[in-house]
Amino acid sequence: MNFINLTYLYCNNNNNLRHLPENMHFPNLEILTCRNNLLTHLPDNMNFPNLANLKCAYNKLIHLPDNMTLPNLRGLYLNNNLLTYLPDNMYFPHLEILTCSNNLLIHLPETMFFLNLSYSECTHTKLTYLSENMNFPNLSYLNFAYNNLTHLPKNMYLPNLSYLDCSFNKLRHLSENINLPNLEILYCYENQLTHLPDNMRLPNIQKLNLDNNNLTHLSDTMHFPNLKVLSCCKNKLTHLPDNMRLPNIQKLNLDNNNLTHLPDNMNFPNLEILTCNNNLLKHLPENMILYNLQRLYCNNNLLTYLPDTMVFPNLHILICNNNNLSHLPLCILTFHHLILLDYDNNPIILSPQIGRVVQRIQNSSINKLNVYNNRLIL
Repeated sequence: MNFINLTYLYCNNNNNLRHLPENMHFPNLEILTCRNNLLTHLPDNMNFPNLANLKCAYNKLIHLPDNMTLPNLRGLYLNNNLLTYLPDNMYFPHLEILTCSNNLLIHLPETMFFLNLSYSECTHTKLTYLSENMNFPNLSYLNFAYNNLTHLPKNMYLPNLSYLDCSFNKLRHLSENINLPNLEILYCYENQLTHLPDNMRLPNIQKLNLDNNNLTHLSDTMHFPNLKVLSCCKNKLTHLPDNMRLPNIQKLNLDNNNLTHLPDNMNFPNLEILTCNNNLLKHLPENMILYNLQRLYCNNNLLTYLPDTMVFPNLHILICNNNNLSHLPLCILTFHHLILLDYDNNPIILSPQIGRVVQRIQNSSINKLNVYNNRLIL
């Protein structure tokens, strides 16, 4: 059989396939896919000069050939195998995609120079560190979630990185010199971070998730001009910086911390959703003005009142269950777009003022008013 013109070889899902022939010679082969077999190794002398994609996920590979040379390889898919390391001398000058998730990798080669790599995923392995010499100038997507990393390289050179996921690791801190000018999404949840560097330079960051860490505070000099979503749930925050400037923030999630108050000067002109459930808040700022706020969640705090001076002209939902609120603020009557007001489990006492507010609320646009488990009788 003459396979000189073969460009695509598909041999997936063969339960008896344990190895590939040592002297395979397909000079025009572009795609080799052998997923979901029982392969333990690949041939030492793979001679596929035009191979662009090698897909051998879901096998039992324990190592790759040491001198694996595939000069035109663009995509290498190694996820769900038994690899403990990758060769130091891999030569893939055109590699763009590398996936090696769900393996037994302890470390990656010190000298990985894939100048064209744009996408790399290495989750659910046993990595404890990354090389200080990471140099992937074209990398845009990098996912190292579910490993044992304790820190990130100090001098990561990733000028085009837009997505970085290092959640579910053991990170204790981020580098003081972190400089990722095009990063848009950063996931660092489920780590052991106690603080963020004062000099984090992330001018294009849009989404930052820091949930489930040990953060006690956020930097006073934190300035992310393009940040739209910030989540810091399940940390140990006691306060936010007084001069916290997030001009484009749209969603701020502060649930499950130790916050006792919010800054008086919240400079969040584009904020739409604010959640601060399960904290120790005793009051909200007197002059809280958020013109674009649509949803405010303050469940399970220690609030005794809501200021009458709050300005939320576009508020749709206000939920303040399980607090110590004794009255409804008059400013509620200025929330003309309010559709849900939930005050369950508060010690609201019936008074003439409360009665007038409730009556006017009932004649407003509010679709749902919950005041269960109060002393208020309508």
